[in-house]
Amino acid sequence: RPIEERVVNALGKQWHVEHFVCAKCEKPFYGHLHYEKNGLPYCETHYNELFGEVCFKCNHGIVGGE
Repeated sequence: RPIEERVVNALGKQWHVEHFVCAKCEKPFYGHLHYEKNGLPYCETHYNELFGEVCFKCNHGIVGGE
């Protein structure tokens, strides 16, 4: 009899919940928002750090707007 597990369907694949993690910090999302770049999942912090625009003065990510 198969064991039923919690599964995440994301990026066109199925993942065990504990294995669907940020490609940078490796922390599981546990249902929280994730961002995708080049087929890899990232938490908001690391997505913005690696791929987002940052403020020249404070070096924090700029989300949306101009």
